[in-house]
Amino acid sequence: MAIRFAKQAGNWSDPNTWEDGLTIPTTGDQVFLNSYNVTIDQNVTVGSISNSTTFVGLPGSIIPNMTSNTSPTGVGQAFSTRDSADAWIPFAKDFVAPSGNWNAGSFSGDLGFQFDTPKNIQRYSWYQSYTQAAPRIWTFEASNDGVSWTIIHTVSTNYSGGSYYSPVISNPSSYTYYRINVGGVQGSQYLGIVLFDMTESTSLTNGWGINGTATVNDGVTITADFYRSFFR
Repeated sequence: MAIRFAKQAGNWSDPNTWEDGLTIPTTGDQVFLNSYNVTIDQNVTVGSISNSTTFVGLPGSIIPNMTSNTSPTGVGQAFSTRDSADAWIPFAKDFVAPSGNWNAGSFSGDLGFQFDTPKNIQRYSWYQSYTQAAPRIWTFEASNDGVSWTIIHTVSTNYSGGSYYSPVISNPSSYTYYRINVGGVQGSQYLGIVLFDMTESTSLTNGWGINGTATVNDGVTITADFYRSFFR
């Protein structure tokens, strides 16, 4: 199960319609049409289809749907210096995490992911539904041992908002560990992050867009647990 979103108008069956350019949505995926018209030209079975804005979505995300700090196996693990037991929650892409939020228990803290092999991360994003707990200033850091950290991107001005998509950060090397190290929050609540994502892609396409529509070909069957009205 994953979050999928259209990055251009096109046929459902065409991988180029979707954010990774490689695969089409499948069973359990949460699909967002955003601002594009997608022609559903084949039978579809997914978790949901919506024309609303997706608040997450980096093209080519390399973090899987985590169900614990170390599951699924063979992909790496989530970690944090505070509330470490719940570090995996922002990486649970199907939104079934028990609390839906990692909370640092303080006004600062770090949250990261250790990959099984070195990755050359080029962009990252975070989302927090409650801006009082959202990051205000932070550094994005990398390491190969989890001890010595290299700062590869800094937000030192007072950021305001519930979501953030980084620019291409021109990371010159590949690392095993990556983390966001937050120095302060936007309001009076302890630091919390609902979703955190990373990608090796330099594409600036993200998940933002509204009022998507779908044209459904004759004879096509759509199976989904939930969908919003989007047909035209």
